[in-house]
Amino acid sequence: MIFKVFNEVFKQYPGLHVGILVAKNIDNGGTDEKIFHLLEEIESLLRSEFDKDDFHKKKLPAQPRARLIDTWRSAYREFGVEPHQYHTALEGLLRKVLEGHKLHPNTKLVDCCRFLSLKHMVPISAADLDRIEGDIFLSKAVGEEDFTNPETKEVETPQKGEVIYSDAAKVLYRRWNWLENEHVRITEDTKNAVIFVDGLPPIEKEYVENVLAEAQKVIPLFCGGKMQIGIATEPRNVVKIP
Repeated sequence: MIFKVFNEVFKQYPGLHVGILVAKNIDNGGTDEKIFHLLEEIESLLRSEFDKDDFHKKKLPAQPRARLIDTWRSAYREFGVEPHQYHTALEGLLRKVLEGHKLHPNTKLVDCCRFLSLKHMVPISAADLDRIEGDIFLSKAVGEEDFTNPETKEVETPQKGEVIYSDAAKVLYRRWNWLENEHVRITEDTKNAVIFVDGLPPIEKEYVENVLAEAQKVIPLFCGGKMQIGIATEPRNVVKIP
């Protein structure tokens, strides 16, 4: 199995680095209060750093970490999506936190990913590796792929040109890192998972490497298992998945 980023994505988004972490033989059952306390600490920091009203504006404040959100809004516009209607899962989490909603515990792996995403302000996506068919791709949709929406349970077709994660049979994530397919959602029964860390400029390769390195330490603390990492860049757009 391989993970491949198509050249058309690099062409539209120069400077993109996609980190990938494969977690094998994890224990994702139950919950862990320690990881949830880490999430609560990040929530408090974010509420002191950002004004909740800023995220309802077209233009975010000119501070470095807010620029990371603005970068993704621009990326969504480039493939034809209005970012105030659809946005990254990262911005979705931020909005909930800043509006005063408490994040409820999810599975241990998902909580680890949410913690790392909010801490580093990068979109982090996860999928059940055992439910993936064939190789994994980050590409532009042709407009004929299948995606099962986990909220409506209905089968959808992405728009042509929309950036998607996919395998040989289906879309794994619509609108790049907005929402995962019902069939690859992380559950307590997940034993093997693949995690994506999306880095657009001003995020550089070293930043993505640091997020992956921290994930290699954090996830085993709560889920056990064996981790392997890699990064897809424009010169080396294929990562082998063991």
